[in-house]
Amino acid sequence: MPDLYESLTQLQQSLKKSEEAYEQVLRQEYARVKNVSIDYGLLEKMKEMLLLPADLTWLDIGNWRSLRDVRLLESQDDNVTNGKLISLDSHRNLLYSCDGKLIATIGVEDMILVETDKVIFLCPAEQAQQIKELLKKVKDNNLEDYL
Repeated sequence: MPDLYESLTQLQQSLKKSEEAYEQVLRQEYARVKNVSIDYGLLEKMKEMLLLPADLTWLDIGNWRSLRDVRLLESQDDNVTNGKLISLDSHRNLLYSCDGKLIATIGVEDMILVETDKVIFLCPAEQAQQIKELLKKVKDNNLEDYL
């Protein structure tokens, strides 16, 4: 997985510059890196491996809902957000705005909201796995410029 290592190195270097540089490198490297699981890309190719027993909690962060669940474990709040949030009776949400907009909610529960410079994505958390189907529709409608 040398390509992944190179991409992560580029991303790390961009953090030292500016948030704008980081965002640009993130988009560039994300588009370039191959979609390969750690199991296939690394573990299956190892000739020797050392395993140690450990009592760990495992959470597969493969979608927005899983990310929300992990972040809720770390959070003192009932919502996960990266920016400013004002809420009334809103619980167990992942609310993400890439440009730091104020997010205001009333009575919103178990939702995923992700706002980027080109897209607003909103869904109930229990349907977050369907994002692959939604991305296929985006591509089928020739809207890849929004990704």
